[in-house]
Amino acid sequence: MMSTIGSWPQQRCRNILYYAHSMLNILLILTSITLPILGIGYIWQHWHTLTFFDMGHNILCTLLGCYVLARLIVARSAKYYDMMRDYLFEFHLFYYKDQSEYNAKIYKVIHIISGMLTLYIEAQMALGIILFNLSPLYNNYKHGMFSDHPPANRTLEQAVYYYSPNNYPYSDMNGYWILFICNIPVTCYVTCGVCAFDLVVSTIVLQILGHLQILKHNLLAVPLPMDAKSSGMYSVEENVQIQQFLKNNIMYHRFIVKFAEKCSNALSEYLFMF
Repeated sequence: MMSTIGSWPQQRCRNILYYAHSMLNILLILTSITLPILGIGYIWQHWHTLTFFDMGHNILCTLLGCYVLARLIVARSAKYYDMMRDYLFEFHLFYYKDQSEYNAKIYKVIHIISGMLTLYIEAQMALGIILFNLSPLYNNYKHGMFSDHPPANRTLEQAVYYYSPNNYPYSDMNGYWILFICNIPVTCYVTCGVCAFDLVVSTIVLQILGHLQILKHNLLAVPLPMDAKSSGMYSVEENVQIQQFLKNNIMYHRFIVKFAEKCSNALSEYLFMF
C-alpha cells in the first residue's frame, strides 16, 4: 500500500524500481496539489447554491486531500527514510525471534496481530471505496437521472466534486462518466494516503511493544544465586555473568528508546496532523 502512494523507502533500500518510483512521486505530488485546488474552486463557484450537507462533504474531501499532501511531504523526508530503514533492517522482531523461545513466541503473536490488523484495514478500505463511489451512482439511478427524461431541477451526483467552468461533469452524461471513472483511482489514492500511514505507524508501535515485552521478560528472569539458601550472595563467577546480563539488557533498552525517539522525531509533523 505504501508503494501505491510512493511512500515506500525505495531510494534508501536501493530498490531496482527507484526511478519508476521517482516518476510516481512527481505525479502524486502534482495530484495532491491539484485536487484541493479544484475542490476549493468548486466550493467557491457554488457557494450560494450548496446545501449545508453538500458544503460539509466538499470541505471534508478538500481537507482530506490536504491531509494526504502533508503525509506525502513527511514520507519524503530523510528522517522518515532513515526510520523506515532501521525499522525494516534492524528493529523488526524478525531479527530477534531466534534468540530465545520467548522471543519467537512474542514475534509470532505480534506477527498474527499485525496481519489481522492489516486485513481489517484493507477490508475497511475496500468497502469504503466501493460505497463511496457507488452511493452517488445509486442516487442518480433512483432519481431517474439516467432516464430519457431526467428531472429538470436536479444535477448529477458525484462522489467528489471539482471545479468545472461549465459544470460539464454535473450536467452532461458523458462528462459525468468521465469524472465518475476518474474519481475511482483518486478515491483509492486518498484512502491509501490516509489509512496506509496509520497502518504502518500501528505496526511500528506493535513492534516496540513486542521489544518492551521481551525486555520485561528478560529482567524478570534474572538468575538467582546458585547458593541462595546459605548466603544469598552471588559468587565471583556469577557476578560476572549478572554484570554481563544487566549490561546486555541496558543496551537493549537503549536500543528500544533510541528507535522510539527516532520515530517520534520522524513522525512529529504526522502526529501533529491528528
